[in-house]
Amino acid sequence: MKNSKWKCLLGSAFFLIMTFIFVAPSAAIIVTTTKVTFTEEEPVVVEYSGLPGNNQDWITIVPKGTAADKWGEWFYTKGKQSGRRNFGALSPGDYEVRAYVNWPKGGFVIQARSSFSVVLQHSTPSDVLTTDKQTYAVGEDIVLIYENMPGNAQDWITVVKAGSSAEEWGEWFYTKGKRTGKKIYSNMKAGDYEARAYFNWPAGGYKIMHRHRFAVR
Repeated sequence: MKNSKWKCLLGSAFFLIMTFIFVAPSAAIIVTTTKVTFTEEEPVVVEYSGLPGNNQDWITIVPKGTAADKWGEWFYTKGKQSGRRNFGALSPGDYEVRAYVNWPKGGFVIQARSSFSVVLQHSTPSDVLTTDKQTYAVGEDIVLIYENMPGNAQDWITVVKAGSSAEEWGEWFYTKGKRTGKKIYSNMKAGDYEARAYFNWPAGGYKIMHRHRFAVR
């Protein structure tokens, strides 16, 4: 009798262990945009995957820094675990697309997010700022090229980690009235970066007028 009980207990334990081992892990929830920069007249294209498949999983776009319990244009995924959605055009600024699950039970817990920007129609990233390469090796000099700046003495350019707020800056310089020029950045660590142009400090404030992304690998 005792042997039978032990066999039963061992069998149950073995079943639980094997179930734990072989249950496939849940896929990571991913929500992103098809580009990191859109113009003000473009629809914003969002792609998502790894959602649990609840009828009221939902996705929204908000200005970057918005509280988790606020929303902009949004939609229910209606049970779809992956897909694509076109959002309406947005005014220039920095934004975030966010994924939530199983409303209302899931509450305002952000499950995934991704940042992107909207710029003026005539101010695409290549108009003013560019680099001589898109991807650099660690230790390689980055050549930043600027063109068509407005020519104010205190127009300025900085390089920051991608996703930084508009008020953050890294190594920076005033263009001192020059409309065109170059700047070499050295010894940058691996990462994703963004060059940003601001006009006429301090009157122009922290409004990003142009931007260009590059990477160090």
